Amino acid sequence: SSILTQQFQKIDTNKNGKLDLSEMKNALYIMGFDDFIAQLFVKILGETHDCVYLQDFLKTLAIMTKGSEKKKAMVAFRMLDVDNNGYISKDELMRVIESLYNSLRAIGIDTTRSNAKDFVNTLFSYLDENNNGTITRDEYVNKAIKNKMLIRGLGLVNASGSLPPSKALTNRGIAVSFGSLNWTFVLHIMIGISLAVSKCSLYKGSKFQDSLEHKDFEDYITFPVLRSPAPKIMFTDYAPAVFRNIRYLYGIDDSEYMLSLGPEQLQGNLLLGNLSSLYMRVSEGKSGSLFFTSHDGYYMVKTIPNNEKNTLLRMLPQYYDYIKANPNTLLMRLCGLHSIDNQAIIVMLNVFISTKEINEIYDLKGSTLGRSNPNGSVKKDLDWKKKIALPKDIKDELLKQIENDAMFLQQSSICDYSLLIGIHHASDDPDQSELHNDVFSESENQTQQMNASVELSKRAPKRVPFYTTEDGGTRILDENGQKGNDIIFFGIIDYLTDYGLNKKLERFFKSVATDANQLSVAPPDQYAKRFCEFMKTLFL
Repeated sequence: SSILTQQFQKIDTNKNGKLDLSEMKNALYIMGFDDFIAQLFVKILGETHDCVYLQDFLKTLAIMTKGSEKKKAMVAFRMLDVDNNGYISKDELMRVIESLYNSLRAIGIDTTRSNAKDFVNTLFSYLDENNNGTITRDEYVNKAIKNKMLIRGLGLVNASGSLPPSKALTNRGIAVSFGSLNWTFVLHIMIGISLAVSKCSLYKGSKFQDSLEHKDFEDYITFPVLRSPAPKIMFTDYAPAVFRNIRYLYGIDDSEYMLSLGPEQLQGNLLLGNLSSLYMRVSEGKSGSLFFTSHDGYYMVKTIPNNEKNTLLRMLPQYYDYIKANPNTLLMRLCGLHSIDNQAIIVMLNVFISTKEINEIYDLKGSTLGRSNPNGSVKKDLDWKKKIALPKDIKDELLKQIENDAMFLQQSSICDYSLLIGIHHASDDPDQSELHNDVFSESENQTQQMNASVELSKRAPKRVPFYTTEDGGTRILDENGQKGNDIIFFGIIDYLTDYGLNKKLERFFKSVATDANQLSVAPPDQYAKRFCEFMKTLFL
């Protein structure tokens, strides 16, 4: 509540303890919202229609960011019941959808992919279960929750085959909502990525390019983010054709990408009462980088220093060739490289994509100095005190792939990378009774879980790594040598540190007082050898 209170105080420019329509319009301006949508925000956030008080602001935003699906849908109903008559008419729905389309156009997003009237007809027909020309609250809540993808896509993105949200990380961080410290920065990210994907399709085509030219790896597009304050915020998309090809190799189409990261999903989620942009976490490492997770948990956006951006651009041709030739690589899957003014960001597929919750996380380098974090959410080398049993063929193939990946990074003059491991303990799974909620029966919850697993399998990247075939990971053998219910997940992360002058000096000065073999930083050949040797000790 303290964070939401700070957001309220930031929006309350008049410092009178309440938000009026003018203040709400200013807070929502960057999203392109018109007066009509701003008025609806005042309506759903406050008990009166002309202002919002702190208590009501805290109560409603808590629901829209952390509430149950049913409670969120009730908030959405209040917004769509424009005339406050207890039901939603097609005219009311049309007014809201047209305003959302107008707001997207105001920030430069192409809405010609769909006709608002056609989408409203489809949506209203679906929601009007009784076919009487009106939608009651119960109708809306029940039907909206059952087909969230239809609503979230706003008719602008093909949501029919989209994946269910990943449940691997229950703590994705703090939801960034309007008025918060990073609200503007997050919107610049979402708008910029959406515009970049559209521009790439316009200038490069939307299909996979069999052969890329040298200039494709050096290409970049820079454009202003609309509605950003003067001077205009500039967004740069690096090597757009290359990363479009990379996403294609992972089985990611533009619609799925935008449904996770674009402003379209942000506005579509409003119709579900879900105020989700990105979730923010601060790195536990030394870099202090900001991590943002997409609302569905599939993508991570990370701020990186310019030297890491330059390293990626330097090695990008070799990286592209390597991942094409090595579909089983453990290297964390990069989906885009951008910058907002002078701040570089990368977009990555999450290592942990699963219907299962991750109960333990380890960041392992193969070094010992300072490599302990027993009370943190991400533990390190000295905290690893176990042996994992895997089928011999999988273990052998896994270690061989780790060796290949380390050799590639060595050849690219890279050091300081980690193997990220996540473990799901089946013993920590909630009882089915705990899965019961206000909307679905227990059997429906079980069906949802099964459907999610099937859909994850069907919609996985086109080249599915062998270590991700069991709900995103690999099943661990039990005490009888049979596949158990515990699952382990793998990925090599943080592989953009070049062994240049700074790292050489760091190693020199630290080695004066400490055994150099214990240091994390090491020349690429030594680092790769130590890394691979340590990984062999993890498994039975």
